[in-house]
Amino acid sequence: MNPLICRPIEVVPKQPGMPPKLADDTPLAFSVENPRRAGSKDLNQDGKLAADLKKHKLDASIDLEIILPDGFPMEPPFARVLYPQLRGGYVFERGGICFEPLTPKGWVPSMTLPALAIAIKGILDYGEVRVAGVGNKATRTVPHYTEEGARKDHTAISASHRGGESSTYGSIKHYSS
Repeated sequence: MNPLICRPIEVVPKQPGMPPKLADDTPLAFSVENPRRAGSKDLNQDGKLAADLKKHKLDASIDLEIILPDGFPMEPPFARVLYPQLRGGYVFERGGICFEPLTPKGWVPSMTLPALAIAIKGILDYGEVRVAGVGNKATRTVPHYTEEGARKDHTAISASHRGGESSTYGSIKHYSS
């Protein structure tokens, strides 16, 4: 197995509060649960997302799935929300996440997976993301949150990011001193 793929996965468990779980016994796909305990500083306690999680009597966590492509780390991972059903802000109808570092234009190969998971948590926590439904609490699933649907979201997201200026290293070519 490619050590560049194994290394980031091994690093993730060392980050407090974000243990990965391998999905379907494949080392290229894993889920990340971002725990949010009452009183924890991990979550903006004054935020709408925290209030919605409490209102719906949900565990204070957001489940994500991160899938590494064959070209990782030179190509960005694919990430999506698994549970609960979220809407608004940077989350699309089928669980796709609008975040430039997840696009070929914005991905930086030096970004670690723990840093990516924390950044995604940040845009969910401080954006206008709301809980739209609870799905199946027992299995922690949302029926229409499928990988296929989230990939369709991602295709639309990537297409929209191709037109503007990149906020990462890609825009350096336009720099002049």
